[in-house]
Amino acid sequence: MIEDDPVSDASAVRSEANCALTVAFVTSTAVFAFGMTSTLVGDQARTTEMMVGEIEDVTVHARDGADMTALLNRVRATEGVTKAFSSTVEGIYVSGASTLVMVTDDPSAWRYNPVFSGRLPRHDNEIVLGARLADVLHVKVNDTYTFDKGAGPAEFLVTGIATGGRGMGQYMILTTGGYQRLSPAFTQRSFAIYTSGDRSAVIDRLKADPDVEHVTDTQQGVAAELSSYLFLVPGLSFSVVGLTSGVVVLVVSLMCRRCWFKLGTTSGSRRQSATPTASCHARPGGRTSRPRRSAPCWGSWPGPWRHQHSSARCCVGSGS
Repeated sequence: MIEDDPVSDASAVRSEANCALTVAFVTSTAVFAFGMTSTLVGDQARTTEMMVGEIEDVTVHARDGADMTALLNRVRATEGVTKAFSSTVEGIYVSGASTLVMVTDDPSAWRYNPVFSGRLPRHDNEIVLGARLADVLHVKVNDTYTFDKGAGPAEFLVTGIATGGRGMGQYMILTTGGYQRLSPAFTQRSFAIYTSGDRSAVIDRLKADPDVEHVTDTQQGVAAELSSYLFLVPGLSFSVVGLTSGVVVLVVSLMCRRCWFKLGTTSGSRRQSATPTASCHARPGGRTSRPRRSAPCWGSWPGPWRHQHSSARCCVGSGS
């Protein structure tokens, strides 16, 4: 009779567990790929928020010499404008890398708060850093850092770390007064605007103001820049799903093959354990007698018995 091997059983359990984990991993990868495709391709606003971060619908740029306070009031009164506030994106170099600076009178006016650790700046000596920029500068919330844009050093308290793909995370957020500490001659010349309804109609109304130099459809511009990247998303998703399907089929087939092999081995063991065995007895003089009861020799059995039990020996007397 063939006994079960505990080591072999443990190895089989580990192998099956690995197969199950592999199937679970590749299946979750496929689900993730479908989810990302649905998110990135199906909803432009969510795609922009995920890849770029906070961005206004429309940007209005004022003419030189325009009364910014009066223009802002007229912009806010325009039909289809839900919110308008002073906001400008500047560019500086920090540690040799180009860095975006988002400058606004009130950062809390934004539609989405990009800060995931800490808070937005409230005072002119406070700053929020993008996640990548914070890593480059090796700073965290409540640390201080000194910047110098050429007008002299200015120390800021880091009040938050922000997420979002704007500038690949290489950006900072300052109040208007905070940025003027780095660039004293700076003045706000643009407004960030959120709209409702037909954005094109709102843009046409804003362009009619004599103090408006030009109006930018910011959302459309960003979408155009992202379209070349988003075009690759469906193909990449289907490639991941195809690879996942192939791996699942391969793993399942290997598991089924192992199960059939195990069933065949178990069946053979049961047949062998059920086969009668012959016992041999020694005769005086060292000779061996024939079995007490009749039993055929393994080698004489037909079919699979001969192959499965060819190693068994038949007790045959050396004499009658």
